[in-house]
Amino acid sequence: MPISYDQWIFLLALLVLVLSFVTASNLLGGRIGRAIIAVRDHPIGAQSTGIHTTFYKTLTFGISTMYTGLAGALSAMALLYAAPAGIFVSLGFLIGSAVGGIASLSGAIYGVIFLQVILLFAGTVAQSVKTPAVLAIYGVVV
Repeated sequence: MPISYDQWIFLLALLVLVLSFVTASNLLGGRIGRAIIAVRDHPIGAQSTGIHTTFYKTLTFGISTMYTGLAGALSAMALLYAAPAGIFVSLGFLIGSAVGGIASLSGAIYGVIFLQVILLFAGTVAQSVKTPAVLAIYGVVV
């Protein structure tokens, strides 16, 4: 049974999500993850215990850019063009991290689910009111 391009992209994104989640979970559970968490929570205390804070901050930035690059590549494949994200996406990241929390990996999933439910709700309300201002309703709800 052949699948459409959208279904293929969805399955690819789901596979990348699972692999990224497992990789991040294993990373945070190990020695490197404990050092990163120590630097995040108390950098002076981490440095006094012998953790090289500059190295781990740089490593964290590199890991972050890897995940961001994966997300951008999947986005470009799904939308069939590459463009910089607007303020709506940036605010979505901020709201999602505030709702889900930044201290756990599962919080990212909860934040995304929250944002999607709110966006679907705003779309439903906009259709029932017969207005094209979905983002305005989304802003009021958030």
